[in-house]
Order: sequence, then C-alpha cells, then structure tokens
Amino acid sequence: MLNAMRKLFEEARSQGFEELNGETLFKDEVKNFDGTVSKDEVLYTLLNSEQFSLTRTEVASITTLMMDINRNDLGRFDVDELHFSYRSYIKYYEIVEQRILDLLDKFKITIEKKFNYDVDSLYKLTSEL
Repeated sequence: MLNAMRKLFEEARSQGFEELNGETLFKDEVKNFDGTVSKDEVLYTLLNSEQFSLTRTEVASITTLMMDINRNDLGRFDVDELHFSYRSYIKYYEIVEQRILDLLDKFKITIEKKFNYDVDSLYKLTSEL
C-alpha cells in the first residue's frame, strides 16, 4: 500500500507538481466545500491522468490508505491530507538529497587531499579521453 503512495508521490515530483490538491488534478467543480472529493472521482482522475502510470490496484490502495476509518467519511477523500503527505515527502526527499550531496563533497575533499589533485580537473581530463 505504501509503495503505491510512494509511486504516486515520485511520479508527481518528477513531473514537477507543486500540489496534489490543485486545479492540475482536481477541478474545483468536483471538490466539496470542505476540500474533499468523492472516492470514485479520485479513482477516475488518477487512472485517466496522462501524468501517472498507476494501476487500478495501486490507486485503490492509495484511496484505502487515505480513507478515514475513525469517522463516517461518506466515501469522500480528503485531497488536502494527500497534499500534506506529498509536501512531507518532498521535504524528506530534499533533506536526503542534500545529505547525499554533502557526503559526496566530503569524499571529494578527501580525494583531493589524498592525491593533492583537483578532482574537477581530473574529471575534465578523463571525460575528454
């Protein structure tokens, strides 16, 4: 189930989506006043969207995760909660990405010290070959 949610978020991130509750996915006429969308509308929107390659099973898993079992949600899906989860995923991705870049910079500095050679110059030299 969580893999389907991660796939949705990763596809949205790679497509450059800023928000998952906006006009790009859900038109205002399908949203209720409280920001919810019917479960069927979510299914059809994600399955019929050209931007996503989600299967029916994956979309069903996402809707199952997002439905509130503690209250009677009347078959409505809170797209604002989906958007909040997406923003959290993006923040997490940026933090991990920055840590990896920092780690690679530390490796670069270590290599430069070890060989007394500028790694960027070495990269240019090897890329020309």
